[in-house]
Amino acid sequence: MRDITKYCLETAAVFVFMAMAAGATSANSIVTGTITDKAGALLPGVPITFLHQKSSIAVTGLSGPNGRFEIWLQKSGSHVATAGGRKWTAEPVTMIATKSKAHAINFTLSPSPNYLQKLPSSHWLSVLPEGEMKREFLVNCTSCHEISHPRMTRKGMHRSRESWAEAIAVMRSIDEYGLTPADFDDDLYAKWLAGNLTEKAMSGAAPLEDTNPAAMNARFTEYPVPKHPALPHDLVVGPDRRIWVTGFFNDEMWALEPSTGEIEAFPINEKVDTLGQVRALKFKANGKLVMLLGGTDAMVELDPETGAYQTFDAGMYGHSLDLDSQGNVWFNDYFGKPEQIGKIDGGTGELTVHQIPSAYLTEA
Repeated sequence: MRDITKYCLETAAVFVFMAMAAGATSANSIVTGTITDKAGALLPGVPITFLHQKSSIAVTGLSGPNGRFEIWLQKSGSHVATAGGRKWTAEPVTMIATKSKAHAINFTLSPSPNYLQKLPSSHWLSVLPEGEMKREFLVNCTSCHEISHPRMTRKGMHRSRESWAEAIAVMRSIDEYGLTPADFDDDLYAKWLAGNLTEKAMSGAAPLEDTNPAAMNARFTEYPVPKHPALPHDLVVGPDRRIWVTGFFNDEMWALEPSTGEIEAFPINEKVDTLGQVRALKFKANGKLVMLLGGTDAMVELDPETGAYQTFDAGMYGHSLDLDSQGNVWFNDYFGKPEQIGKIDGGTGELTVHQIPSAYLTEA
């Protein structure tokens, strides 16, 4: 497949890659078909997914303006095909993909009964009235939490004022760094959220926009992670064109070859009794990969050729990193009070810590 552009995303269960593609050179088979509703109307912009049952690699494409789709599959063998996305649903179809062979599948869709459960965060936020309370809610809550059906409801019901108050109390109980502003009125916000995020309000939320025609050639490929729980936290494209991903809960680096789906694992934490929480990574000019282990206050430099790695004291729970022109590694302290940044010399490995002015945390 000839990529025009490729983006890499992450979820808790899979690596996701998006390619804007034209044609294919290494795919095993092609599947074509049409997407219609029960009245026979052609439906554009509907996602169609083919899940390879042996490898769990899934390829997703979109129906075009004429309701037709054309998807090249990466693997031969048994696939489960589904279509529908947020607005529609259809019965899954099992098919056997054969190398260099064309296949045809047509889907007839019905409106999804679980529409609310599939709405993106932007649709939940759209029903909140504009103003200072919404601004504060966006700044203080949505910077970490996606506002979606699982968080907006409890046991299938929209949250009550009491339920929102309990949720806010939980967040306060774990906020040991005082991130919640002192003037944040818990009860006022519980009442405001319960009064606006109602079933009636959501039923009148703005409908999903029509798919951008320019995006209808997009193809998404999902690769399962090697271990669970995983929390792949950060990723980078390496000089070898493999996708390097941090296994936050596994103290491993994973190198994915997108053309085959093969993943090579690299252990990177020598403290077996403490979770390193690997995050934030970047390749140096010499081909070595540097990353942070916040849980052990360390930085690791990995040699992808041999799998050998060296551990450096970072003196803090590093959150993000970058390299300067001399190959030094700079990083910020995630939880530091007072706030600080660190530098590990690219030649000597020496650590230097710099105190910086506080943005808004109370000095302690």
